Amino acid sequence: KSLLKGARTASIAAIVTTISLSSVTPAYAAPAKPSGASPVSAKPLSTIGGATGQDVNSFSTFTLGGKPYIVVSGDIDGYRSTTGTASSASQLFIISDTGAYVTGAQGISGGYVHATYSRVTSPTSAIIYVGGSFTSAQGQPRARLAAYNVTLSNGILSMSLSTTWIPTSGSTIRNISFGDNRVYLAGGTIRAIEPTTGATLWQTSAGPCGATAVEYVSYTNSLYAGGLTRLVGGV
Repeated sequence: KSLLKGARTASIAAIVTTISLSSVTPAYAAPAKPSGASPVSAKPLSTIGGATGQDVNSFSTFTLGGKPYIVVSGDIDGYRSTTGTASSASQLFIISDTGAYVTGAQGISGGYVHATYSRVTSPTSAIIYVGGSFTSAQGQPRARLAAYNVTLSNGILSMSLSTTWIPTSGSTIRNISFGDNRVYLAGGTIRAIEPTTGATLWQTSAGPCGATAVEYVSYTNSLYAGGLTRLVGGV
């Protein structure tokens, strides 16, 4: 599908955070890339598998146990790898970098997943922040936001709905980023929330049409947000 819709124009806004990076201690620092390591090669999606349904809305990635994994989300009702192995994947699932289905979430309903962000928290665990228009997950109320804990044990990857990270949103979440120990959300507002409790740290208006993209840039300690709006924070 085209990334352009009609003749609407988009504006870009930069929001500079006030927290100093030197004051933040990450929960877990990922291992440094080995010197001389080869760059990751590009693989067209058609070579590793295909999703059935309406749309694939987002990807995010993480590495556990030395293996890379890809988180796929969207209006999806199934997945088939290039080997012909099919799964009843729904809305949110994990595949290997070769396209093999690994595991997935069930019972996301009331809407769709539009955005994910994956963050490694220890050598054997990660968390996937999920946003969209859904209203429940695994039979539990989740107002457009949820998180899944990912665990690697004896070479087996599993995921479970977080019972402690339960923020809510009154509008669809379109994009998620992470930096300076905060989860950033793009939607009806531009918002920063605490990564373990889900408490709102700050938020600002994204105008009548909302924000569709947000990205934290560490070297400038800045948050960039954009969307079909000409007003951010009333400016």
